[in-house]
This record gives sequence, structure tokens and C-alpha cells, in this order.
Amino acid sequence: MRTVEQSQDSSELTNSQDVSACGNADFLSAVHALLREDKGTMFQQIGAVQAKSGTRRTGAPVRRNSRLKGKCEAVFWKPLPRHEAREILLAARKYELAMKQPGKRTGPLGHVALEVLDYLTNLVDFGNGRLDPSISTIMEKIGRARAAVCRALDALRTHGFVDWLRRYVPTGNDGAGPQVQQTSNAYRLSLPARAKALLGKYVRKAAPPPDDALQAQQERQDAIKAHMDSLSSADRLRETVEDRARAEQLAGYVERAKQNRAQRAEEGRQTPAARQTQFHYTQPATANPAIERIRKNLEARKAEKLLNEREFTERTESGPDFYNPAD
Repeated sequence: MRTVEQSQDSSELTNSQDVSACGNADFLSAVHALLREDKGTMFQQIGAVQAKSGTRRTGAPVRRNSRLKGKCEAVFWKPLPRHEAREILLAARKYELAMKQPGKRTGPLGHVALEVLDYLTNLVDFGNGRLDPSISTIMEKIGRARAAVCRALDALRTHGFVDWLRRYVPTGNDGAGPQVQQTSNAYRLSLPARAKALLGKYVRKAAPPPDDALQAQQERQDAIKAHMDSLSSADRLRETVEDRARAEQLAGYVERAKQNRAQRAEEGRQTPAARQTQFHYTQPATANPAIERIRKNLEARKAEKLLNEREFTERTESGPDFYNPAD
């Protein structure tokens, strides 16, 4: 261990001597050489640590917000009936004509976007909504360049007709090399409200539900209403509020308010004498000495005042002992 440290110290000393021996012209080149050696050693150490930990970055060219293929489509794709796909395409064409500015050749979408949307509406799986063609496939089918297809998709997404998820797949490479790679996007068609308003009578109305379904739904609603009416206010909160802690807290408030109302109603039915007896002041067991002195002083003054009034009344009262007409 000492030999290694001595060799490192000697190498550093040699490097410093080399730098000091250089002239002013070669000083910067010598410093850059030393920095390159230090950086190389540093990166080698980092690579060794990453190799041991197994967390080496692959550096694969995968776009931001990409999802693993097969793990994200279940909540993204939805069944799309054939008539709804036709309505989306018809609404896009009407939207293109309605929003076209005077003097412009095309509207906000463009004719290439309509071609792309026409291809997507014919390619989508109506049963589960699966739609994942690659850009190259769209280019080949409609005969347009990549830039035109990308601009068309951006326009469709901006106006709400198309949305997509970026995806990636594992490459299966063992050892060095990219471990994942970009794959085709998962697309989803939709009908924005502004375009749907332009369809008018062309919108297909949904078929009315059967009578037995309506009757079953009404019976279920009546049963739920009867059950909720049979519960108290607190129990109704416990049934409807999803947060259990919050439900118990609100139910406690309701129960305490109900008890207070019952207590006030009971007090209102009592006689005045009973209420006076109920609220009669009782001296606490541990009275404050200062308050006791004040109370005694007030009682003494009250008694003294009462005695003075009585003596004054006796002196001024008319009678044989106090008034003699012969005097």
C-alpha cells in the first residue's frame, strides 16, 4: 500500500516538475494533458462502479414520455363503432370547410390530414380500438412524404381528432448496446365538440334502451332511495362519503347537533321555576380568595345600606311615639 502511494506521489511530483520545466508557451498544453489524464481516470472509476451496481445507462434513442408496448394500451384504446368512425371523418371534412379563411387554399387541417384520417378510420379495429401504424406505413399507403404526414398528424392532434402515445420495446440485446428502441405510436380517434356541432342531422342517434332495462333501473333507484330514507343523517353520511375518517367526523357533528337540539327542546318544555332551579348559581368548591373578599364586601355594604334605610324609615314614620300635636 505504501509502495502505491509513493508511486502516485512520485508521478504527481514528476508531472508538476514537467509543468514547471515547460515554458510559458507550453504551459497550457501541459495542463490540458494532465486534465485529460485525470478525467480518463475518473470516468474509468465511474464505469467500474456502474458495472458493479448494474445501473448503467443505456443511452438508447427513446423519446420522452414513451411507454412500454403492451403495458399502456388497455386504458388508452376504446371500442369505436363503425358509424362513429364515419362521423369523425365527416365531421373533419365539414370542419375543414367551415374553418377555412377567405383567400386560403386549405383550412386548419389540410387535405393531407384528411387523407391520413381517412386511412386511420379504415384501419382502426372497431372492436377494441387498436390503431398503431408506423409513420412509414402511413407514408406508403397515402403516398406522402414523412414531413407532410407528421404535419398532418400534428394538425389532427391540435384540433382534437387524433391523439397518441409514444411507445418503446426491448431490443433483447445481451451485454453492450441499446436495450430498448422506439416503436410505432398507439393512436386513438375522437370527435371534438366543435366538429360534432357541424354534423347536425348526420349524427346517428343511439338506440333507446329496452323497456325491461328502464324498469329494472327504476326499481333499483327506488330501492336505493328507500334504503337511504330509512337511515339517519349520520348513517347516511357514513354510506355516501368515501373517506371513512371524514365520514365519521361529519357523522359525529350531526349526532352532537341532534343532541343539542333535543336538549334545547327539553329545556323549552320546563317551567320557569324549574329552569331557575336548574341554572341556580352554586359556589364552586375551590373559590378564589379575592373574589370571596369582594363578594363579602358587597354583602356587607348591602346590609349596611338596608340597615340605614330601615333606621331612617323608623325616625320619619308618623305615630304616637314620634309625633305629638300638643308639643
